[in-house]
Amino acid sequence: MNYHRVYSRAVDKKTGLRFDQSIALDGFYTRQEYPQHLRRIGFVDPETGKRLVFLTNHFALPALTIAALYKRRWQVELFFKWIKQNLRIRHFYGTSENAVKTQIWTAVCVYALAAIVKKELARLAAMLWASFMGAIGGGESPMAGQAALNTKLARIAHWY
Repeated sequence: MNYHRVYSRAVDKKTGLRFDQSIALDGFYTRQEYPQHLRRIGFVDPETGKRLVFLTNHFALPALTIAALYKRRWQVELFFKWIKQNLRIRHFYGTSENAVKTQIWTAVCVYALAAIVKKELARLAAMLWASFMGAIGGGESPMAGQAALNTKLARIAHWY
């Protein structure tokens, strides 16, 4: 991107800001298509140490606020990526805010229930294996192993 700095504002580097500039685009077509000045804000994320540069046409907000907005926006992007990968929502059935929220919360609940069932099944499989191995080689009769397994299964079934 070709540009030149028109103006630089003072920044407090302790906050993570590195620069707050007004710039003008220098490319032939970009200058024709977008002749207004842009705001270029440099920021170092204190959590990750990454150097970030934001471009905006919003000059009224403080530079630190713009950096925080972009950071929150990235969290929203990551949330929607997680939704697409894990909840398998292909499309929304409604267009109102309430319909979308209801569908997302329903999918999150189903995801959580599936995770709980998966964990319980893994635990049950481990108990079955331990009971089976105990009945075979532990010197205990298969009937005693089966009785212990039935007791454990009854406790798990009581949970549901």
